[in-house]
Amino acid sequence: MSESKYNLKLENSPVGAIGDHNQVTQNIIVQSADYQALLGRIEDKKSLLELQTDPLKRLKTAEELQQLEGELEQFKENIFRLYEIFSKIEINTERLRQAKEHFDQGQFREADAILQAEEMVKDLNKLLQKDQQLDQQKAEVRASREQIANEFLIKAQLWATFYEQPNRFEQTCDYFAESLRALKTTDNLFAYAYFLQEHNDFNQANFLYTEVLEIYRNLGDLTNVATTLNNLANLHSDKNEMAIAEAEYQEALQIYRTLAEENPRSFLPYVATTLNNLANLHGDRNEMAIAEAEYQEALQIRRTLAEENPRSFLPDVAMTLLCLSIFYFQAQPDFEKSLVLAQEVIEIAQQFPDLPSVQQYAETARQVLQAISE
Repeated sequence: MSESKYNLKLENSPVGAIGDHNQVTQNIIVQSADYQALLGRIEDKKSLLELQTDPLKRLKTAEELQQLEGELEQFKENIFRLYEIFSKIEINTERLRQAKEHFDQGQFREADAILQAEEMVKDLNKLLQKDQQLDQQKAEVRASREQIANEFLIKAQLWATFYEQPNRFEQTCDYFAESLRALKTTDNLFAYAYFLQEHNDFNQANFLYTEVLEIYRNLGDLTNVATTLNNLANLHSDKNEMAIAEAEYQEALQIYRTLAEENPRSFLPYVATTLNNLANLHGDRNEMAIAEAEYQEALQIRRTLAEENPRSFLPDVAMTLLCLSIFYFQAQPDFEKSLVLAQEVIEIAQQFPDLPSVQQYAETARQVLQAISE
């Protein structure tokens, strides 16, 4: 058997292995009894290898020697990594201080003896128990903050109704701000954004809507994602940022359509509302064919809903009829269609004399009829 058969292939070094140790770690290593013991075993194995004449025994001894040399390299690597860790961490306990003192002298077994596992487990358990108590206290504080946030939210909403107060807007904003300072919730973020939007403070409203939208997305709350998108779209439409508004309306519409597949009673009204909003937008952009199709789909949905619940949905039918009537009057123009739709709005309003919004639709419809007649 040739000598070459005893030449063993070295394993590839792992990624991140460190080949050269600095002088400090080298000094630590050579002081170590474990290092000296390993060196002694390697020398013994080398001597034994030189004396071996049997090929099989020589091969086995060579393999054992290679394993010992590998252990020596791993030993050096581990000591270097220990040195790195000691250099990075804060030595802020007596155990660590003593362990490092022994390590610096190459006394690894003594360093290990300092780090008594039972004592450390006891200390750890105490800290975990304290941490649990702090978590409970933090949860209690959060709950209390949420209560105060809700109280300020209610106060803000109350002040929003105090129209006779000269500082109504500023004071309401202050109370909303205190609610947010106590704890930001989806309720106070959305409510404050809506209030600001109503008062044409679009930039701040946009900021708050965007923040609450991210929360709803993370929660997977599709209903409120769509609602917030619709309000954001209204806001961007008011700012004449039509491309942004259209994208938000379209995303809201897609969500509502998906939700309506499983629960049409609850979500078809929102599909119709968003279609109506999109139609208004496309009409403003002179995209008349798209706008007409959206108005017609919204109207059909609302007529269907009104068949089952007239009081809840006929006012919405009247609103879309009015939008279409104005659309045909101004955009086409098709006065005959506009006239028929305006008359239906007035007929619906006669059924609901107690609903101011429907009466307002009727008043606008009468103005359309007067304009047609002229």
